[in-house]
Amino acid sequence: MRLRNKDDLPPAHLTIRSPHDHEAHYGHKRDLSWFGYTVHFSETCDEELPHLITHVTTTDATETDIEHTEAIQQALASAERLPGTHLMDAGYVDAERLISSQQRYEVTLIGPVSRNNQWQAKAAQGYDLACFQINWEARQATCRQDKQSVKWTERKDQHGHPKVAIRFGLQDCRDCPARALCTCSARAPRILAVRHQAEYETLRQARSLQQTEEFR
Repeated sequence: MRLRNKDDLPPAHLTIRSPHDHEAHYGHKRDLSWFGYTVHFSETCDEELPHLITHVTTTDATETDIEHTEAIQQALASAERLPGTHLMDAGYVDAERLISSQQRYEVTLIGPVSRNNQWQAKAAQGYDLACFQINWEARQATCRQDKQSVKWTERKDQHGHPKVAIRFGLQDCRDCPARALCTCSARAPRILAVRHQAEYETLRQARSLQQTEEFR
């Protein structure tokens, strides 16, 4: 008999951490780690009025915040406490939730969304997704050099979410004077991986909003 090493341990949601509470698990979020549960609080934030707790729920520490956005809004709606504008932390917000909040509850969900992690966006000098014009009806994209894509493929990412792969022509990209601003590949053409139209445009609008002084 021996103690298991770290790499041989089962997933956190299956690991029993305490003989006194088998449902208490190890949780981790950014630079914070804990053992127990996660508590989600909702409260009012009207100016010049008391801030009141409107909903509290306790969840497994191994579950992410985004998994509970819908449940929190549903509980608030059932209690007739759902606000017209719902401010939430970054962990609860993505393009899918921004859309579903509006469609299901007519609620404007506001919160930080993930940044564009493409190297072009990080360098602030390359051709990231925002530099391409997408014609959704024609299923075609146009780049800054006025070249049009040649292939449009529906697919899913590693998490099963629908995506669109938009491929540009090999010769157009090979001979492009701005190639260094667009791709790091030595030979392959530029391929855009984008969400479906509703999520793509919602995410782009949310990222633009985050750059405003009002949002900050």
